[in-house]
Amino acid sequence: MVWSGIFQGRKALPLLLFALSQVSSPERFQLIVLGDGSEAQNWKALSTKLHLNNIVTWIGKIPHRDALNIMQQCDALIFTSLQEATSTVVLEALESGLPVVCHDMCGFGTVITKECGIKIPVVSPKQSIKQFSLALEQLSNPAILAIMKEGARKKASQLTWNKKAQKMVQYYYQTMQTFKK
Repeated sequence: MVWSGIFQGRKALPLLLFALSQVSSPERFQLIVLGDGSEAQNWKALSTKLHLNNIVTWIGKIPHRDALNIMQQCDALIFTSLQEATSTVVLEALESGLPVVCHDMCGFGTVITKECGIKIPVVSPKQSIKQFSLALEQLSNPAILAIMKEGARKKASQLTWNKKAQKMVQYYYQTMQTFKK
């Protein structure tokens, strides 16, 4: 699985690290972390403290093209962010056929459905950790993962600019019909 972002508090990578430490047999998982930032030292220290160094690979900040190539080799995007305006990484993950596990906030709840990912309710850090851990367990089932990967591809095909333009034209005509009456 992959996590990508700037290392700032609002990105909440520690929630995923704690969740990984709580799954049964954490060694079944491999996490690739893309990015860098002010929290790098703290988050790497937390990974060490939680005995995750053998399953977490810290890649650092790399060119966008390289990040996409790495993402395409992974099984899922884990998106722990608590504050976002817009994040293209979620759409890029879907386009790559990756299910997305994310908080149900910042508009991602309307994009991510049970067919293409898992939404985590925002209640408390403790609850997020528990729910991310359960989501990881769920995605470790190859049958579920395969279904969600297909769902991610289907969802991505619905989110193209052409599809959005078609929807806008449809809304426009519906509105015009309303005013004609």
